[in-house]
Order: sequence, then structure tokens, then C-alpha cells
Amino acid sequence: ANLDQFESLYDSVRDNPFLAQWVPGTAPLFRVLRAMALGPMGYPDQAVQEISEAHAPLEKETDPAALVNLWGWDCMARWLMRDVTGACRVGGSFGEAAGNLGPSGWLSCSKFSEGWCIAEQEENPEKGLSMMREAIEELDRFGWVVWRHQLNSLMVDALLRSGRAEEGLSLMDWSLDRIERTGERGWEAEVHRVRGEAILALPSPDRAGAEAAYRRAILVARKQGTKLLELRATVSLARLLRDQGRTKEARKTLQKCYGWFTEGFDFPDLKDAQALLAQLG
Repeated sequence: ANLDQFESLYDSVRDNPFLAQWVPGTAPLFRVLRAMALGPMGYPDQAVQEISEAHAPLEKETDPAALVNLWGWDCMARWLMRDVTGACRVGGSFGEAAGNLGPSGWLSCSKFSEGWCIAEQEENPEKGLSMMREAIEELDRFGWVVWRHQLNSLMVDALLRSGRAEEGLSLMDWSLDRIERTGERGWEAEVHRVRGEAILALPSPDRAGAEAAYRRAILVARKQGTKLLELRATVSLARLLRDQGRTKEARKTLQKCYGWFTEGFDFPDLKDAQALLAQLG
């Protein structure tokens, strides 16, 4: 229903004689924003197709604002789907467009993207973490709050790989507190899931607390209709259940969620679910 409303909004812009003059730059952005919905809803293949089609009309675009919006949202859509290769591939174009625009939150976001790619692709994430921290500090100075919970979640993944679970947990608690105060719930499911990962990575892990965080993430994702985020949280929960000897429960829980999907089987979340189901027998 929401996607239908989104298409209706785009049609109203396209068919309005006054607004139509901006459609050459607006239509691609609408496509990328639609991808932002399709990916988390469980249709990553369709999301990538939307992104691909969004870029075609802008091959000769020179307006830096139009380009930075397109490349920035493209990058974010790929973060959502854990498409590291795709996000890092477009990161250079994002950074170039942001640089052409000049000092702004976009430029800081492109720095975060570069740092995240370094942290994801190199064995030692320290250089990437340093860049991500700098970027978030710059965003704070700009007063830029867009994507903040997503950026926090991505940084916590790197913090956990570097053994800094306490710092990661503190960052997720900050996000949850802000979510409750502001109602910014678009990335709430992933914040709960990553918080569960941080709890498990503590020197004295609270397995019951981690399980509660995973189950909360699943509940939020179901309520929001974000099947990909539900699967991601379910994989985390199933791993915990497996490690506690609750194999049958883990298999049943994961299979039910995984069985919904009809596409996206080459994406990391689906691959992780496939591999875990194979282990569970």
C-alpha cells in the first residue's frame, strides 16, 4: 500500500506542468527512494534494478545537488542490504559528487562511507573506524540527523570486530534512547539486533539480554513489514539458540522466516540464512 502511495506521489509530480520541469532530476531520486523501501521489505533484486534504472537518465547530469542525492541514497540503499561490494563501488562517485557540492553533511556522509568500506574490506578496521568517527563528529556539527541510527549501527559492527563491545553497546543505547525520545523508528529493528550482538560480545555476555534484543528486533521488523531486517535478526537469534543447544527451535524459527523469500538469494542475509540452515540440518 505504501509503495502504491509512493507511485501515486511520483505520478502527481510528473503530470504537473509546473513541477514537471524538475522531473529529469526527480524521477531518478524517486526510483532510488523506492529501492530504499523494496530492499528492506524483502525484494533486494528489485531494489538493485530500481537503482540501476535510476542512474541511466543522469548520465549527462551536471547539477551537483542532483548527483549527490542520487549517489548518496544509492549508497544508503546498499548499506541497508549489506551490499558491501556495491556500496564501495558507488562510494567514489558519491564522494566526488559531495566534493563538488562543497562542505555539507553529504561530504561527511561520503567520508563515513569511505571509512566503512575500509573497515569492511581490510583486516584491521582501525583506519576505517577513525574516519567514521570523524564523519559523525562533523555531522553533529552540521546538525545532520538523517541516517544517524544506521551510521551508528554500521560503526558498531566494526567496533565489535575490533573487540570494543562496551563502546558499541553504549552507542546502541544512545540510539535507542533517541528513538524513544524522537520517534525516529525507521532503523529501530537493526538497532535492537546490533545491540544484541554487542551484549553477546561483552567479556561477560548476557545471553538472555541478547535473546530479548533479537526478539525485539524481530517484532519491530514484523510490525514495519521489513522482511530483510526480520531475517537478519532471526539469523542472529538462531545462532544464539544453536549455541545454547536449542537446535530444533533454531531451525524452525529460521526456516519459517527464510521460506517467505522468493528473491535475493545472492545477498549476504539470504546466504547467511542458507548456510545456517544447512548447519542446523
